[in-house]
Amino acid sequence: MTLGDLFASINDTVLFAEPGGNYGDSLIYAGAQDLARRCGMDFQSVSRKAFLANQYADCDYIYMHGSGGLTDWGSNAAWDLLGKMVGTPAKHVIVGPQTVVNKPEFVRKALHHCLASRKCAKLTFFTRELTSYGLLTSLDLPGVDVHIDEDTAFHFNYGRSALPAMLSANRYPLVVVRNDLESSAECPDNIPNNAVITDPVNSAKSFDHWVRIHALSSQVTANRTHSAIFSAIIGKPTTMYGGNYHKNASIYEYSLKKRGVAWLDHSQLRSNNLVTPPRINLQNYPDWIKNSYKANRLALFVNESRNYIKGMPVS
Repeated sequence: MTLGDLFASINDTVLFAEPGGNYGDSLIYAGAQDLARRCGMDFQSVSRKAFLANQYADCDYIYMHGSGGLTDWGSNAAWDLLGKMVGTPAKHVIVGPQTVVNKPEFVRKALHHCLASRKCAKLTFFTRELTSYGLLTSLDLPGVDVHIDEDTAFHFNYGRSALPAMLSANRYPLVVVRNDLESSAECPDNIPNNAVITDPVNSAKSFDHWVRIHALSSQVTANRTHSAIFSAIIGKPTTMYGGNYHKNASIYEYSLKKRGVAWLDHSQLRSNNLVTPPRINLQNYPDWIKNSYKANRLALFVNESRNYIKGMPVS
């Protein structure tokens, strides 16, 4: 059963709960919404914060968007949302295509904690690649149906926007280097001199800006999952490489390899010296400067100026 099959079978409004995250997660949400529309399913979206603050006892169907948040690091936001969802008296709680950290004992304990206060009648869990699917099915979780389907970002309908007109611009090669807890100690070798090197999650000012950064490129090399997915679905020559756990490699094998995306192995990577401390680092300034929106936008503009010169859109 695919997620689309399940959506098409529901004749009721589904509450779509957003775990939170970055612009890649926004692509996940947009794709799931487009899939729901194609399946003729009504939905209402709600943020994680709003969901956690309310009971939603009258919702029969609740859907948690897919993510990579079910790990043993980070904010635990996805785990908290999952626990609150299964604790509602819903007829059916659906967990969208996920990646879980490949640590069986940790995942077993975390899921048992979430399920301890379960009140929902039915729980369906989708994974988006075989590593997570194999792990969850091996746990033999009672009362949990586990399925596999592609990341909902692949359902994003970009054709209805102004995006197609941008795709022929081919301004610059784009090299996406993740700069957070999932980042790798390696980066691509042989990067073109005219390449824009950035982490669009940090350099973009909005989801539309994030989209334009990718759409105006000539090719994309990325270790951010959704930079690779989005670039593949809009037809850019795309190359992917790994992060700090199995997510990128697993999604590549399940969904991106068949779409012609290339993979960089360790022999094609080198020590990551691309992400250097910014020329303006506000962390050393007083809070009134560090927390200022205008100061942060100015710092971002200065730190990304070399990329703007190469053609990356400013907004």
